[in-house]
Amino acid sequence: MLVVMYRETQAQNCTATKSTVKWKSPDSLFTVKVPRQLRLEKSSYPKEIKAYGRVVGKCVFVVYVIRLPADESKGSFSDKIDGLQFMLGGDDDHDFSEEMLNVQTFKAKKTLYAKQNTQGLLIDAGRYIFVLGFTSKNRSNLTSKQAKDFFESFRII
Repeated sequence: MLVVMYRETQAQNCTATKSTVKWKSPDSLFTVKVPRQLRLEKSSYPKEIKAYGRVVGKCVFVVYVIRLPADESKGSFSDKIDGLQFMLGGDDDHDFSEEMLNVQTFKAKKTLYAKQNTQGLLIDAGRYIFVLGFTSKNRSNLTSKQAKDFFESFRII
């Protein structure tokens, strides 16, 4: 729950830098445009879950990579994705809107929290689930160039 952990460190906006860099994960699973390179975060998650994150100019960018066991990777989209919203908004926030879409050729679900300034994207890529999260104290940052670049540039390699 990096988005939840980082929430306390934010200020009002994420305009510390207007430029972005194309960042490639160390395991070469994905690329994404972010204002600064993401860092592998130490967490208490099992080894099948990697969490990359960065606080940049008062906003938080997070990518979780969940490697599913072979037998679970064949499950339905809803079986694999349902319940993962807690990684973005915590266990106590159930007030969010969802939109189904495709990222590249993969099924995805966009989540926007009503009470938090948090949005997320959950992508089912077969053996991997990618959970992207962005949060800021200022709700207008959800439509900032940095947030749009982050979500729209994400590519699975």
